[in-house]
Order: sequence, then structure tokens, then C-alpha cells
Amino acid sequence: IRARGKSSKTAFSGVFKSLGKFVDNVDMRESSIEKRIKEEVEKLGGRCLKWVSPGYTGVPDRIIILPGGRVIFAEIKRPGEKPRPRQRRVAQILSDLGCKVVVLDDPEQLKEVIR
Repeated sequence: IRARGKSSKTAFSGVFKSLGKFVDNVDMRESSIEKRIKEEVEKLGGRCLKWVSPGYTGVPDRIIILPGGRVIFAEIKRPGEKPRPRQRRVAQILSDLGCKVVVLDDPEQLKEVIR
């Protein structure tokens, strides 16, 4: 569907915006969640590094490093989404090595994770 030469995404963006926070939470993209988590970690004085590992699939999306040397591996998902089998396997490997690994689908969960 196009409106005055605009893409359907552009044409309907006003409609979605008018639905407010409900749509933001339901249709939140993984990248939006990642950005908010990164911002929150940095407010705490930490770093939230993107983990890209060519040749080794399934690594968590972010390495969260908090003051005091606390390190948390975080797989970021859209609300309600679950990690794929390979991601679960890599999370288990990291966990078996003594690392803290979490799956976050809401930036608010970060508060629970850093306790």
C-alpha cells in the first residue's frame, strides 16, 4: 500500500505513533531494545559491547561490563522471542565456564540482572 509515493511503512507511521506506548512495547525491535540496554549500562558507568564472532555462530549479542569487573553476556530478543537452538547451546557453554548469561527482551529486565 502506498500513499502519495511513500512506502507503506511511512504512510502508516502516523497511525502506529498514535497508538502510543502499547505499540512501542509490542512492536519493539531488537535493535531498539539493544540501544536502550546499552544506554542504561553506560549510565551505570559500564560498557555494553557488541559481540561479533566470525566463524563461531550463536554468541550472545552483547558483553556487559559493569564497574567492579562484573561481566554479563546478554542475548537480546524482541518481547516474547526465544533464543535459537545454537544460541542456547553457546549460552550453556559460557554458563558451564562460569559466565553469567542472560536473555533480555525488555530493557527493564536489566535492573534485575545487575543486582
